Amino acid sequence: MWKKWLAAYRWIYNWTIAYLRNKPNLSAFSLQALAREENRPDWVKELPGHQLQEAVADAVDAHKQAKANIGNASFKSCRAFDQVIKFKVGNFKNGTWYCQATKGLEFKSAEKIPQQCRYGTQLLYQKGLWFGVFPEYREPTETSQTGVIALDPGVRSFLTGYDGSTILEIGKNDIGRINRLCTHLDNLMSKIARSDHKRQRYQMRKAATRIRGKIQNLIKDLHNKSASFLVKNYKLIFLPTFETSLTHRNGISHVVGTEQNHGLLY
Repeated sequence: MWKKWLAAYRWIYNWTIAYLRNKPNLSAFSLQALAREENRPDWVKELPGHQLQEAVADAVDAHKQAKANIGNASFKSCRAFDQVIKFKVGNFKNGTWYCQATKGLEFKSAEKIPQQCRYGTQLLYQKGLWFGVFPEYREPTETSQTGVIALDPGVRSFLTGYDGSTILEIGKNDIGRINRLCTHLDNLMSKIARSDHKRQRYQMRKAATRIRGKIQNLIKDLHNKSASFLVKNYKLIFLPTFETSLTHRNGISHVVGTEQNHGLLY
């Protein structure tokens, strides 16, 4: 059911984008009424009304943003890595979306799913995995710390900081694990290019996607833990600018290996 709703949400979004290319001045309210009257496929009609409204609103926002940048809003592809269904306030109750429509369907999560949510929620399908997005407001808390630290980004050490008395190194030598994964990814991509079997290439592409996910998760985990540690122990943090284009002299070509490319991209 979720994938069917995801496809229907995408269909409404693309229909709205196509309609706006011919009549760009229509409002979201008018487009919602036109979408309901449109001769839609039966599987698209199964999409709840609130999600039809959200899909139209997303398309209108994308069209306005593209128009402001003197461009055209693009269609959503079924092959896109990130796809989303947006839900209004009240669509999520008792730990699920649309209790009656999804009765009997179950899903498991690594983290505890809330029973209620005061804000609009999202169901995200990303690279074969499902994620629930539940906004939560938290009161900002002021730190009692008085320390100041200046940070310097590095390669072998993710961050080096100096607070006036001690030198702090965050993620020292942790790049080795990421490098090993990048090397494995390079070798796998080479095998994909040399393989003559379609099914084998498909399986190896899935494995490559999993490796990219591991690399991104390692980096994200390091970023989150570093930020948490710094804000809990220091009141003021100086962050420098870091531009890779300035790391070599102008006019001299610099050949970067594929492994370094992967490290920079992630």
